[in-house]
Amino acid sequence: MLMRHAALRATGAALALVSTACATYRPTTAPLTAAQAVRVRLSDAGTTALGGTLGKDVASIDGEVSRASADTLWMTIASLRQRDGNLLFSQGTNVAIARTHVASTELRTISRSRSLLVAAATAVAAAAIVASVKGGGGGVGSGGAPPGSTP
Repeated sequence: MLMRHAALRATGAALALVSTACATYRPTTAPLTAAQAVRVRLSDAGTTALGGTLGKDVASIDGEVSRASADTLWMTIASLRQRDGNLLFSQGTNVAIARTHVASTELRTISRSRSLLVAAATAVAAAAIVASVKGGGGGVGSGGAPPGSTP
C-alpha cells in the first residue's frame, strides 16, 4: 500500500513536470488579447516605475493577459523574475503595465519536441514504477530465494 502511494505521488510529480516543461516563449509584436499566456520583459523605466507595486528589480512578468489597450496591458501575474535571476511566484495578483514600460512581449506556446520527449520519459518512469509496485520491489532483502536455487 505504501509503495502504491509513492507511485501515485511520483506519477503526479511527473505530470506536473510535463505541464511546465513543454512550454516555451516566442517573441511577438502582434496585438495581445485576453486569456493569452505571455511573458512581458520590462524596460529599465518599467522596472523603476513598477518597483513599488511588484518589488525591486523585476525584469519580467509571466502571466495571463486580462485586457489590452493601445497604451496599457493588464495582466494576472503567475510569476516574476528579478534581474538577478530570482523567480518569485504570485497567486493571481493583477497589474496594469503602461506600454511605454514594456521592452518586449513573448507568447507562451507548447513545444512539440519537448512534449514528446517528456511524455516518453514519463511513460518509461511510470512503467518502471508500476513494475516495481507489482513485483513488490524485488531488491536486496526482499526475502526471496536467490535465482537458480530450490526452496
